[in-house]
Amino acid sequence: SMQSGMARLTGPITLVQAIGKPQQSFLLMMPIYRDGITPVTQAEREKAAFGWSYAVLQTEQVLNSLGIENSGVHLRLRDVTVPGQEQLFYESTSSASDASLMSHQVDREVFGRQWKIELAVNSLYLDRLNQVSPAFVLLLGFLLTFLVATLIGVMSVSRDRRRQVISEQARLATILE
Repeated sequence: SMQSGMARLTGPITLVQAIGKPQQSFLLMMPIYRDGITPVTQAEREKAAFGWSYAVLQTEQVLNSLGIENSGVHLRLRDVTVPGQEQLFYESTSSASDASLMSHQVDREVFGRQWKIELAVNSLYLDRLNQVSPAFVLLLGFLLTFLVATLIGVMSVSRDRRRQVISEQARLATILE
């Protein structure tokens, strides 16, 4: 972080106060320079470096503070910054018996680290969306299609009858003349 002048995240670490959760914490480090201004070049930054300001981040606490209902989702976070040394540092607890129906995976840069984020949802998640049943939507679509077709048919018959009436009136008018 001192060389780049930017806030950087350490790799996964184990905090003394979180011994039961190894490799699930990070330090977010931001360099402090003597003049309070970030120098332009790396050499100037190294010369003006005074220290670091840091924040301890415990993955589970950060994710719990987001208030996301996670019983229907399965989240897996990996640090993949060093090629060939992929490190799983968080995996949510979810019912292993409930198979995932959909999943998505993205790679993101997070304060200088490369993370692989995998999210999978199960049937409980989909049930909580309270979506309309596909069978109901299909039935409603058929019904609306039938009603529109019937309306068009009635309008067509009405137009044909109107033409017949007009032609019959014209024929009668020519006979009377």
